[in-house]
Amino acid sequence: MVRTQQWGPVQSLLALAPLLIGLPWLALKHQFSLPTLILSETTILEYAKCLSEDIGYRTPGTREHALADAWMTQKAYQLKEGCKRVVAAQPGRKLQCEVWTQEGSGRSSRYVNLSNIIIRLSDGTEQGKADAVLVNSHLDSTLPSPGAADDALAVGVMIECVRVLVNTPGWEPKHAVIFSSANADAVFSNAEESLQDGSHLFSTQHPIASIVRAVVNLEAAGTAGPELLFQATSHEMIQAYSHVPRPYGTIFANEIFSSGVLL
Repeated sequence: MVRTQQWGPVQSLLALAPLLIGLPWLALKHQFSLPTLILSETTILEYAKCLSEDIGYRTPGTREHALADAWMTQKAYQLKEGCKRVVAAQPGRKLQCEVWTQEGSGRSSRYVNLSNIIIRLSDGTEQGKADAVLVNSHLDSTLPSPGAADDALAVGVMIECVRVLVNTPGWEPKHAVIFSSANADAVFSNAEESLQDGSHLFSTQHPIASIVRAVVNLEAAGTAGPELLFQATSHEMIQAYSHVPRPYGTIFANEIFSSGVLL
């Protein structure tokens, strides 16, 4: 009778050693090969938590809405100061950060003393400021929701985008990759949930509204599912979006909204 040799713990460990050592080493190697300057998911979630939980329901006209507006204004000016420090440390870099806190009332649309916070990144030249792509999100929330996804997450993403772009060595917004234009205006609007009053205020009364050539609006519906291109009206913007790492979209929503069935 032939007896087969059974493996004990020592033989098993020796056989698995390349796997147990190799996989952690490979994971560590890939971790340190990642870009050091990337969007921080942790920071974005902290911003969303601050707006949706610490401040809470941000219905236009409420105390909470005013707190969110003050919070965003502070963040905008912090980004501006950070931009100044970066430019001072890199002589010759063509980068300028401007901030506006817009306040106004609507004539045809009935709103009073509504506010927007606007950040513009440009190369500082008149030619560089001639055309812009507008990236938009909103601070307010609708009545039955504290607005974590709609739209606090988008606000956090935009703040992080500005931070990363400003701190990317050598980045000058003449042909911006993310904004894909000579400069970019990031508008943190208000009263979106009340028929887009904040957007109306910016588009009809702000002095730089006329230079906008394209708009990217960051919105949310629900709390699950992948990011997707929900609606588009520009072939050029769709072509630009097709070059992102994982493009995903649908024409279904665009057809419904274009029909006028939904606002």
